[in-house]
Amino acid sequence: MVRIASLWALALAGAVLAGCVAGKAATSVGVSEPIPARAAAARLSGEERGFLEARRPLYDTLRRVGEHRAKDDIEQAYLLVRTLVRTHPAFEPAIHHFLELASDTDNLQEAVELFTERVQQDNGDGPAWYGLALMRDGDARVETGLRAIEAGCQSWSCYFTVATAFALDSRVDEGITWFRGWAKAHEGDTDTLVNARLAESELLRYGAGTPETVEALLLNVVSNARAGRGWEIGLERLGMLYTTLGRILDAREALALALEVHRVMGNWEGELSVLFNQVVLERKGGNLKVAAGLAEQALELSRACGELWYQARFLGLLGDIRMTLNDAGAAVACYEPEVVLDRRLGNLERLPIALAHLGLAYHALGRVEEAAEVFEKARALFDAQGEHEGAAWVERLLREARGERSDGSMRESAPEG
Repeated sequence: MVRIASLWALALAGAVLAGCVAGKAATSVGVSEPIPARAAAARLSGEERGFLEARRPLYDTLRRVGEHRAKDDIEQAYLLVRTLVRTHPAFEPAIHHFLELASDTDNLQEAVELFTERVQQDNGDGPAWYGLALMRDGDARVETGLRAIEAGCQSWSCYFTVATAFALDSRVDEGITWFRGWAKAHEGDTDTLVNARLAESELLRYGAGTPETVEALLLNVVSNARAGRGWEIGLERLGMLYTTLGRILDAREALALALEVHRVMGNWEGELSVLFNQVVLERKGGNLKVAAGLAEQALELSRACGELWYQARFLGLLGDIRMTLNDAGAAVACYEPEVVLDRRLGNLERLPIALAHLGLAYHALGRVEEAAEVFEKARALFDAQGEHEGAAWVERLLREARGERSDGSMRESAPEG
């Protein structure tokens, strides 16, 4: 059993892959009306706003779960989310929190028994199948996730889990074919169509599609989806794509609309995800002070909600911005706790990058011995993971820190945070 990953965290990991799609086009995609239904007020009134506000109490409960986690009151957090899963079984956003906390409190067997009993009582219990899918890997996650969708699970998080599982299992083309077939078989069901097209766009971002193809799918989603049922996800994905293509104004508008939906609904995980992409956008656009302000706002929210993964990511972004602004001391104050959090989370893919960035900040402050020490740790981690390019990069930094060369290229060679 592997630790259950935050779905929003997985979404952000996938954001990097949008660059792979954008790289296939030499020019930006241009459309006359990049974001249909621009007026947020029109989309968030009446039935739309009522649906979002009706979900707020459930997200408020999840926030209280996070607050208990922030205080290291894990047992109380588990009891609260377990009650939420039992009393609102169709509220899929609670499921991955439940499984994370079941793992943290050695209650995974109870979670297995809960979902197994539910599917035995009702084979069409989509959310229960989704819970079982999250506890499996590889082919088993794909097949169980498809079972959840076929059983009627209408959560985007379920579709996203399946799409990501297809991709991680090197079955991208198969996944695209399946979701296209599922969409064709449900042409009269708007919510199913929206989720299937979002899942297809997610798979296309793994290198199988062009920006034009992805944009067309996402524009279709934004034109047809309802707020709280895929509209905000399509907007965020459009914002990510437009950021990569350098369409700053379009990206800013799409992300702002997505953020409003999450805030009305009280979905703090969705809010953090959009804030992350807004920081990336403003940083790319050269608006570093705006980016830093957004990152600080998001860091405060992630701390209040006990969301450690996001805390680490926003600390890293803030550190990168501080380094760009030539404030290495402030960068160290961000990178040091980022390293601590990545170690605590067991985030071994990110940890060597965080260590290397910390070393760069130490070096800029003249703390050469400390810089060399963390560079050595970063190199060892890269080597252990077979990341030879990363190990070679840190080796160059290490030689410069030791005075073996000094060509001023240290920061320029750093990976993005």
